[in-house]
This record gives sequence, structure tokens and C-alpha cells, in this order.
Amino acid sequence: MARQSKGRNIVNLLNLQNQQVASIINVSSFEPEDEEHELQLIMATSKGTVKKTRLSAYGNPRASGVIAIISTRTMI
Repeated sequence: MARQSKGRNIVNLLNLQNQQVASIINVSSFEPEDEEHELQLIMATSKGTVKKTRLSAYGNPRASGVIAIISTRTMI
């Protein structure tokens, strides 16, 4: 990309299928400033799945990406 480009659309970077991006969080560092306070990320789906993960788990993504949360519950 050129220095003056506005970036790329997230839909073109991720294989989302029938999912949506609810929010994007900009972080300057994936590691905590001190060892007492671990940075964490909490995610929730519309079906009630909740996941709490250390932010450092997302610091080194693989080429295929990182699967942050999987919702396997089906509505009955």
C-alpha cells in the first residue's frame, strides 16, 4: 500500500462467511505494563457464549489467523 492510502476494508482481509465485525480495538501493546495487571479481552456472542482471554494470546497471529471465539450452541 502507498503511504497515502486509506487502508483496506476488513471484509477483504478476513474470511467471515456469515459473521459480522462488531468492534475493533486498537492496542499499542499486547503485554501488560506491570506484572500485577494482566490485560484481558472479554467477548460475547448473541447466543450467550462469553469468553475471557489474555490479550497477549493475540500478539503473534499465524498466517491463517487466530480464532478468538467459536459459538457452537444452536437455538432450539
